[in-house]
Amino acid sequence: MQNSIGSLHAQLQHSTAVLDGFISDVQTLKKESSALTKSVNSLAKDYLKQCKRFATPASVANPVIQNLTNLQACSNLVYDQADNLKGCLDAVVKNSYKPDLKRADHGKPTKRLVQAEQEAATFETHIRLAESLVATVLPKHEAPACHNALPQAYRHLGDLDSAFVAAQDSITTSVQTPLLGQLRLGTLKAAAIQLRDQIESRGVRQRVPPFSQNR
Repeated sequence: MQNSIGSLHAQLQHSTAVLDGFISDVQTLKKESSALTKSVNSLAKDYLKQCKRFATPASVANPVIQNLTNLQACSNLVYDQADNLKGCLDAVVKNSYKPDLKRADHGKPTKRLVQAEQEAATFETHIRLAESLVATVLPKHEAPACHNALPQAYRHLGDLDSAFVAAQDSITTSVQTPLLGQLRLGTLKAAAIQLRDQIESRGVRQRVPPFSQNR
């Protein structure tokens, strides 16, 4: 029994630090994806105006519109997943992990996460959500271990980074628009990379191997 309590205490310490550390990057992903979606919407409207003005043929305009539509869908997916994970993290860290860790630090029994196995399952659930979020942003070659956690229903969209490059490349070869300069991915991608690196840390992967290894 004492070993079980000690194991739970150690897990609480590690999990609280990891999940609390996710929150800032997830918030950045939520904020930046929202801003990107607004920029894409404005750019698409401006592009259509430019196409009408210069009588751009459909063979040129349609692929650009399709790329912008796909970029918007990818950005919306990043926002939805970041918003969901942020809500989950805020709730579980504030209401479960931090109060239980404080009790465990003082030698008192925990109230929410009362068994090591229960805590481990809770921790894994949030790691999988974080993996899925990373996979919506980064290409598979930049986050291969995260991509298997992405639900099958979302995989047809591809990742935001690739969609961003495709949209940029297509629009710069046709009608020029000053709004193109408002499309920025740097801060968003940096947050995804930092989140990926936290997931891939030795301490996390010892407890939660990549999804494909658990099948």
